Amino acid sequence: MDPAWSGLQAALAAAGLSLPGGALEGLVALHDLVQAAGERQNLTRITTPADWAEKHALDALLGLMCLPDDGDPLVDVGSGGGVPGLVLALARPAWRVTLVESERRKAEFLEEACQALGLADRVVVRAERAERVGRDPTARERHGASVARAVAAVAPCLELTLPLVRVGGRVVLYRGPSEAAGDLEVARRVAPLLGGGAPTLHALALPSGARRALLVVPKVAATPDRFPRREGIPTKRPLDG
Repeated sequence: MDPAWSGLQAALAAAGLSLPGGALEGLVALHDLVQAAGERQNLTRITTPADWAEKHALDALLGLMCLPDDGDPLVDVGSGGGVPGLVLALARPAWRVTLVESERRKAEFLEEACQALGLADRVVVRAERAERVGRDPTARERHGASVARAVAAVAPCLELTLPLVRVGGRVVLYRGPSEAAGDLEVARRVAPLLGGGAPTLHALALPSGARRALLVVPKVAATPDRFPRREGIPTKRPLDG
């Protein structure tokens, strides 16, 4: 096994996290699936084991520090190549996870990966726009947490994720360091419109020195029925605009 994976385990231990049996092998298999699929479609430009283990796997797993471990369903909005949703599903075998991905080819990859990784019994892929999923009574306010990574600016991210979370749950947004301070101010204005409470920002650093941030917004009230707005509007006319 590439030494990068041992480095991943060491970095997790330093953060007070650990992987259950079989999860590391699952992450290696997911990397191999992403790399193979990269020959057919552009899932990520990060493909070497060392880079993928740190900048995708570890980056996603650090979100566990802000996610509840109570077994409530998790939804990943804009799953792309499976980060963070599939990575988190591998790390927490008891979790039921929904992956929302509107791009057909990426959704097909996620379906194939779930089958290959033995996750199809507890991971569901929805090849739909998040706005539509957020208005579906079977999904709306049915999850303990929602995550989104590299999807959009913070205002549309909150409009797409908070409607999916039950009161008492939370949203965790993976953000870059350059946008973190501005994101916190936007979240303070936008979250209350969507049933969200006071946001908190958690600054992180990867072993390479790369900076990351997690923006956490608790769900304190039901999201008004008018949100999310129709498809495309959250991005075109963000609530902080």
